[in-house]
Amino acid sequence: MNPVTKRGVLVLFTLLCIVPLIGCSSLASLLDSDNSKPPAQSALATSQASELPADLPKDIPIVDGAKAITAVRTGDGVTKGNGFYQLSFRVTTSLVETASLYRNKLAELEYDYVDEPVADSVSLTGNTPSWNFYLTIAKSTEVKGETSVTISYSK
Repeated sequence: MNPVTKRGVLVLFTLLCIVPLIGCSSLASLLDSDNSKPPAQSALATSQASELPADLPKDIPIVDGAKAITAVRTGDGVTKGNGFYQLSFRVTTSLVETASLYRNKLAELEYDYVDEPVADSVSLTGNTPSWNFYLTIAKSTEVKGETSVTISYSK
């Protein structure tokens, strides 16, 4: 699979996984109303970064001061047998500051990525030596004045 096609598949897969997670409370109530159950997902960790599981990718660092840290593994990534991980947290820095910090960090680590800024969010899609990633930075919908960061990894 060529890199452009693989990146497109990664973005599509990531979006399909993120959308249900963002609105999981409304999704759960919708699914419960017709006696269906949401897809199986296992929360790997919540709370402090020191409690995150050892197998969670660490290619892209969690920002200092991050809170409400969660990590989820949801089945296969792009390649069957490899995990798909989603790491989410909030920070008190602005969207612009947080995006700048991650752009600088990705450049420092020499990761290949594409920057896709849109209104009220930034998407950075690329590759580390071990993973494909999709990093989304947006204004928090949970806490006014905070920024939400989601890092999705797949192979």
